[in-house]
Amino acid sequence: DFETEVAFLQKTSDETGWPHAIVGYADMTVDDVRHQIDRLIKYPLLRGVRMQLHWHETPAFRFAASADQVIDPKVRANVARLKDYDLSFDLQLFPAQMEDGLTLVGENPETNFILTHAG
Repeated sequence: DFETEVAFLQKTSDETGWPHAIVGYADMTVDDVRHQIDRLIKYPLLRGVRMQLHWHETPAFRFAASADQVIDPKVRANVARLKDYDLSFDLQLFPAQMEDGLTLVGENPETNFILTHAG
């Protein structure tokens, strides 16, 4: 379950003082990610969400269903919803996907994007 990781990290922070912020996983390919976000935002340290969207020709390096999943209509709609929660999105892409990544970022000027591993 996607919430387990965030719950564990929040509990760890409550007990130890670390970590200071959490970026949790959310499946941005679902019809409406708000159901997941509504469960995650109850954890005070949640600052953003992530989903690996990087695709590579070599299957061992492939995490997305397709190279253009970053601009899939469901992904685009769900990323657009993050502004309502003031959450960031960790954007993990390979260089060949950067043009599509720029499209996604350009569509969401109110959302902070974290470029994971510098693309």
